Amino acid sequence: MEGLYSMRYKRVLERMIREGWLTKPKKKLPEYPRKIGVITSRDSAAFQDMLKTIRERYPFVEIYLFHTQVQGEGAKKTLIEAIERSKKYDLDLVIIARGGGSQEDLWIFNEEEVVEALVGIEPPVITGIGHEVDRVLIDLVADFPAHTPTAAAEMAVPNVKEVYRELKETFERIKREFLEKFEDFERKLEDIKRSLWVYQRIFLFRMREYENILISMREEMLSVMMRRIEEFSQKIENAGRVLESLDPKKPLNRGFAMIFKNGKLITSSSSLKKGDRVCVVMKDGDREAVIE
Repeated sequence: MEGLYSMRYKRVLERMIREGWLTKPKKKLPEYPRKIGVITSRDSAAFQDMLKTIRERYPFVEIYLFHTQVQGEGAKKTLIEAIERSKKYDLDLVIIARGGGSQEDLWIFNEEEVVEALVGIEPPVITGIGHEVDRVLIDLVADFPAHTPTAAAEMAVPNVKEVYRELKETFERIKREFLEKFEDFERKLEDIKRSLWVYQRIFLFRMREYENILISMREEMLSVMMRRIEEFSQKIENAGRVLESLDPKKPLNRGFAMIFKNGKLITSSSSLKKGDRVCVVMKDGDREAVIE
């Protein structure tokens, strides 16, 4: 019997190599899956272990069970049907699992038709068949083969406690970086304020300096203007005295008289002859006269 299994195993493996199933690129697992399909027996301990593990680690996910027989007569047919049913759902990943057993118990997972059906699944596939020492052909085409059903469940979902811890660490790091940047900004702001204070002091000093200069200039200009006004007033006064001294009527106050002939001032007797009519201007009035 063991020789027969070996021959069938080799034949299926050769086809897998020939079809290129072993070299297909492996899909990446979603970091936070929303919908997980589980292909296993609903009555198995493996399913209960996986359900418990997933609920404890990541209770936010939806689990879709695709029931199948995992050994015995008709198991291959129900397993292929379960795989095909899972393809009709919008799943983020699929787990195929079964607890440990003999080579004969696990042989269904080496069947060529089962391997071929599994290759056509679109989302990433995790296998968890048997115990750590058990290996079946579907492990070779799975994206992530796990040693046990429980290990497959752990691989499928993150641990919410670890996620929370990582988020908390990230938040603390961001807060620390923000505080460091804020403190750096405060230091720079203080430097700017100090610089502005220095410039303000310099500005005020310059303003007072220029103000004093303007005051001095104003006082000097006022002083110069007052001197100029005083000098000009003195000149006007002197000019007034000169003009007053040149007033031709001033000698009349001292008893002198002015003689005009035909409106012209006579300054010499040679300008007059007998019979000329003249006007004699005195302090208190004018008189007509005739030269004898």
